[in-house]
Amino acid sequence: MVAVQIFGASVKGPAHILDNLPNQDALLLRRLGKLGTLAVVCDGMGSRPHADIGARKACNAVQAAIKKLGDSGFCPKALIPEIHRQWVRQVQPLRTQDAVTTCLFAWVLPDGRALAAQLGDGLIYGRVNNDTWQLSQTDKAFGNATTGLGIAKKLSDWRWLVFEEASDSIEISMMTDGISDDLLPESYSDFAAEVRKALRSKSTKNAKKWIAHQLNNWPAPLHGDDKTFAAIYLGNGHG
Repeated sequence: MVAVQIFGASVKGPAHILDNLPNQDALLLRRLGKLGTLAVVCDGMGSRPHADIGARKACNAVQAAIKKLGDSGFCPKALIPEIHRQWVRQVQPLRTQDAVTTCLFAWVLPDGRALAAQLGDGLIYGRVNNDTWQLSQTDKAFGNATTGLGIAKKLSDWRWLVFEEASDSIEISMMTDGISDDLLPESYSDFAAEVRKALRSKSTKNAKKWIAHQLNNWPAPLHGDDKTFAAIYLGNGHG
C-alpha cells in the first residue's frame, strides 16, 4: 500500500474581510482508515443567507455518506443521492434554498482506486498514472449562474470520473472558483505541478500555512472571493 498525502487550506477573500462576512467556502480533509482518504471543497452561494453553513454541512455530508455506504459507495450513482440526503438532513431546520453550495470531492481508496466528483463551479484537475484529466463547470447558462446542493435535482447535474483500476500514482487538485476563474485551462498542468513541487517535502501543518499564504497573496488583480485548495497525492508523482 502506497502512502497517501493530503493537503489543503481555505481563506476568506478580501471582499468578505472588508464586509465582515464569514468565509463561505469550506474544506474537509480526512483519513478514513479502511475507507481511504477524502478531500472535500465546497463554495456556498454568496447570494444565499446561509451559504457558509451549507458549505460546511456539504463537507460533512460527503463524509457521512461514505461512512454509511462503505465500499458500496464507490459508485457515483449510489453515493451522490446519499450525499444529497445527508446534506438535506444536516442543514435542517434551514431551508435548503437558503444554503446552496457547490460540492467537489476526491476519494482515494487504500488500494489506489479513485473517484472524483463535482457539482457546480470550481475545478478538479488530476493525473492518474500518466493520464491527465479535469472536471469543471462547463454549463453556466446565465453569467455567473451555477448549480449546487439545494438547486440540483438530477444526477446528471454532477460530473465525475471513477478510476476502477488500482493506481500507484495519483495527483488530484481541487479548488473553488476564487482560484480556478483566474487560471487559464492551458495552465492547469503547470499550476498543479508547481504546487506539488512546493508541497512535496512539507508537513501537513507547514503545507497548510504555505497554501494559505499563497491564497492570501493571490496575484490576480482585484481578486475578492474566498479561496480554497485541496490536493491528494499518492506515489512519487511527476512534479
